[in-house]
Amino acid sequence: MTSFSDFFLKATSHHPYGYQCRLACGPEATKEKQETLQHGTSCQSQLINIPTGLGKTAAVVMAWLWNRVAHPHATHRDTWPRRLVYCLPMRTLVEQTAESVVIPPDRLGDIPPSFPRSTQRGSVEAECLRSTCEQFRLFPR
Repeated sequence: MTSFSDFFLKATSHHPYGYQCRLACGPEATKEKQETLQHGTSCQSQLINIPTGLGKTAAVVMAWLWNRVAHPHATHRDTWPRRLVYCLPMRTLVEQTAESVVIPPDRLGDIPPSFPRSTQRGSVEAECLRSTCEQFRLFPR
């Protein structure tokens, strides 16, 4: 059974911060108590107020990915949405975020083969949909 901490480390090559563990596993989760990193949390909107450079993108993406496809219980995985959507105000942020969420195939571990991956590289990657606010208002996808 893969804990969130093990999954995060394998996918990112970094140990998760405490707030990243709490985002994925609930408010009681701590890095010191591995048993708390085996449980997921319900999918809900949360405000993340963390300084730049401390892994907010990784926190959100890894929390979603672990709960959706790598959580030990299928019934829990099915409660999380199939897609993670980021809405960003600037093209540079879109490109930076899309680049940062590419996970090489050798780091994916227990992710099922049915999970969508890039057919060229076998990795989990982002798909970018770009439009202006006006375009989206007129022609939502």
